[in-house]
Amino acid sequence: MEEGLAKRLNVRLGDSVTFMGDTQAFSAKVTSLRQVDWESLRPNFFFIFPSGALDGQPQSWLTSFRWENGNGMLTQLNREFPTVSLLDIGAILKQVGQVLEQVSRALEVMVVLVTLCGMLLLLAQVQVGMRQRHQELVVWRTLGAGKKLLRTTLWCEFAMLGLVSGLVAAIGAETALAVLQINVFDFPWEPDWRLWVTLPFCGALLLSVCGGWLGVRLLKGKALFRQFNG
Repeated sequence: MEEGLAKRLNVRLGDSVTFMGDTQAFSAKVTSLRQVDWESLRPNFFFIFPSGALDGQPQSWLTSFRWENGNGMLTQLNREFPTVSLLDIGAILKQVGQVLEQVSRALEVMVVLVTLCGMLLLLAQVQVGMRQRHQELVVWRTLGAGKKLLRTTLWCEFAMLGLVSGLVAAIGAETALAVLQINVFDFPWEPDWRLWVTLPFCGALLLSVCGGWLGVRLLKGKALFRQFNG
């Protein structure tokens, strides 16, 4: 029995597995587990029975071969042997690759949308606390802080907020991708380092620009004191 299937079905050595044949059910004891390299594209099986164990059951023969530019040959085989089923593994793998590529793009779009929503939510939260920020800036200006220092402080604050939000988004995206790859598609998890670079950088860049704009807006002339007194 193939060890991956045994693990998923929680089957151990010595257990019996029941199969449903063409006319009746039959059982077989698991005497060994084997590793199978499914990526080799060689004919292989989840179960291998000893000789004579399947006597009386319907049987099919399976083989594989490689033929370069064999479309015409496959058509001729289908015509001469209509009961033979031919599978073009190359075409199947190409189709599977296209599906996986589309799924990957959909996941990337989802990650981008979630990140943008998080950025908008953070900006909305900052907008809600504008009056409190006005008060803080008035206090700092009263204590003698210069506009350049306050503008730089706002810029650094927003850049750090964007960096942290980008890191959180990268962690969430990697977690979601890992769950999908391992539990849904049964693929080994491979971290996407582009997320760890792109999301924090974009978050820091976007919010630092917003912080710079906010600093110019709040510290322009005497608008700071007018807004606070108003």
